[in-house]
Amino acid sequence: MSIFNPNEYVFCRLALNIVFVLFVCSSLVCSEQRVGDKVNVQVHNSLAPNKKLNIHCKSADDDLGFHQLSYNQKFSWHFRINWLASTLFWCRVGWRDNHGIYVEGSYNIYDYDRDCMRCDKIEWPSIYVPVNGLAYICEWHVQEDGLYIFHPYRKLPSERMFTWTKHLGIQNKTIQTKA
Repeated sequence: MSIFNPNEYVFCRLALNIVFVLFVCSSLVCSEQRVGDKVNVQVHNSLAPNKKLNIHCKSADDDLGFHQLSYNQKFSWHFRINWLASTLFWCRVGWRDNHGIYVEGSYNIYDYDRDCMRCDKIEWPSIYVPVNGLAYICEWHVQEDGLYIFHPYRKLPSERMFTWTKHLGIQNKTIQTKA
């Protein structure tokens, strides 16, 4: 009696082929960035000369730490697209407005599904691509009316991607609740 069942073999082979085709098709959804490509993200403080920007960025795997940026300073990092093409970085950003009120929000700064066609492609030679190859740059500017993504290499207009969430108008006060 044989342990090998030809029907099970055909079924397993067919299932593997279907999974492979689905994987290939899903990676074609974004024809620009691919798994393993290098991405450079920059966040610029474009608020005003006297305003500091607080920023703390993370992914599921990395905590990039807290940074305070003066006007026209930038915080940048790079990474490679993960093998599931699901790379996501989010940042909590905040600053004080002209009335001393702290304005803040948490935003997805790099989301593969959204940004795989939006970020600019940079080809060698470049400071972002030290050897032959290519990389992508996502350049963000934090302004008083929201967060903008810029396209300096494609000469496209900037896009306001996020506006500031409503804040409570708290000025260094403690919120008291009724007991």
